Amino acid sequence: MEVLIFAVLLGLIPAAIASKKGRSFGTWWFFGAMLFIVALPMALMMKPKDEAASSKSGNKTNARPDNHVPGWLVLIVFGGIGVWIYAQVNESGGSGSVSPSYSSSPAQAAPAGLSGPVGNAVRSAKQYLSVQGFSRNGLIEQLSSDYGDGYNRGDATAAVDSLNIDWNKQAVRSAQQYLSIQGFSCKGLIEQLSSSAGDKYTTEQATYGARQAGAC
Repeated sequence: MEVLIFAVLLGLIPAAIASKKGRSFGTWWFFGAMLFIVALPMALMMKPKDEAASSKSGNKTNARPDNHVPGWLVLIVFGGIGVWIYAQVNESGGSGSVSPSYSSSPAQAAPAGLSGPVGNAVRSAKQYLSVQGFSRNGLIEQLSSDYGDGYNRGDATAAVDSLNIDWNKQAVRSAQQYLSIQGFSCKGLIEQLSSSAGDKYTTEQATYGARQAGAC
């Protein structure tokens, strides 16, 4: 839409020149709007209509073509272009230059009453739980392991225990995630969920998860 308005404004220039030479203002306005870079030089070099007619009849005249563009038209065109440019800058500034907000969302804010490391561990734990199921021991291991987040084990334990987590539901999530990847027998899935090399759920939690997920 903006490009169309810009083209219509530019088309006024060759249209005004052609009109002063006896040509159709509307036709040259349309021509100028579509092909301004072609229409403008053509309008400037074009002879006035009466001069062209007299040259055909054999009468030569030394009248110079009138290429003068009215000042009011120049003001309208360039004023319109200026308004369009200002609107574009304003729009891009409004959509792309939004000042960053440094306020933390509730899910990312450290819980009140917890120390800095524990609060950070809580945030990490919530992020992990938003992605997949974890057992209590598995989540503590993930937070404190050198291959995980590297929190102090005491801080990781305090963070996990501060959260109100239903570990049975977490076991169901983990079981469903395993079954979405491959097939498991009831016994095999319980072992995977409860193994110290697996998810580290208690046997009761693993059994509940496997049954609720439909493996048993």
